[in-house]
Amino acid sequence: MTAHLPAYFRHAARPALQIVEEVAQKYELSVDDLLGPCRKRHIAWPRHEAWLRVFDETKFSWAEMELIFGKNRETIRHGVDAAIFRIKEGLMA
Repeated sequence: MTAHLPAYFRHAARPALQIVEEVAQKYELSVDDLLGPCRKRHIAWPRHEAWLRVFDETKFSWAEMELIFGKNRETIRHGVDAAIFRIKEGLMA
């Protein structure tokens, strides 16, 4: 996850990796599943939850999250919004 990041940013990204690991464990997925390209619901929804938690708990900017996750910031923003909606609607714990 952090190998592609600039050296000065790798240490700062560690809290994000810890959150991704926690979410992966919660849903019995691998970290690679959450960071990969698969769009299947059983992987995408936990990925969105991880993005939401990273955004809320670390206060990384959208640009920083784009660096960490290797995804476009609009993709991440959409996933975070989708996770918030699903949580409010009781579709996700």
